[in-house]
Amino acid sequence: MFDQADAIRTKPTRGRIRYRLGCAGAVLASAVLALVVSISAALLIPVSSCACAMPLDLVVQNYSHQDASVSWSQPGLFGTPLRGLSGGAVAAGCRTLSAGLRSGVVEVSVNAGGVSRTFHLHVRDAQADGPAAIVIGADGRIADPISGDPPGGLRQQDALC
Repeated sequence: MFDQADAIRTKPTRGRIRYRLGCAGAVLASAVLALVVSISAALLIPVSSCACAMPLDLVVQNYSHQDASVSWSQPGLFGTPLRGLSGGAVAAGCRTLSAGLRSGVVEVSVNAGGVSRTFHLHVRDAQADGPAAIVIGADGRIADPISGDPPGGLRQQDALC
């Protein structure tokens, strides 16, 4: 009975090397394919896999009568925009804006009446102690963010001024 293994043993050395390289190439190709499939599957998983409400991470209380624009951005995988988070909203005059963000360092920019400030906030990590609160005063000045509840409490529906 003559099988493939005997055929390889009877081939010259060059044939055996080709056969072994072919096997190694197949193993390498299958490993690369498995890696590509697992990365692709990880990218398809939603960032927040539940439809529940996001936690309150950012509160902007606008005590001025002018609207203020608030934007935020957070890097994604390996510092790239891939699966990063960016967004924005308007903090209406005399109202409170609340937002839920992903954990990590988030860059938040606030623009009120021509004055713009940018902050790097820690969200849901060891340095964060509750939501980050940014207060815009009646004169349009943007205060430094504080961690925890803002001085006026977390009034959502009531007019602030």
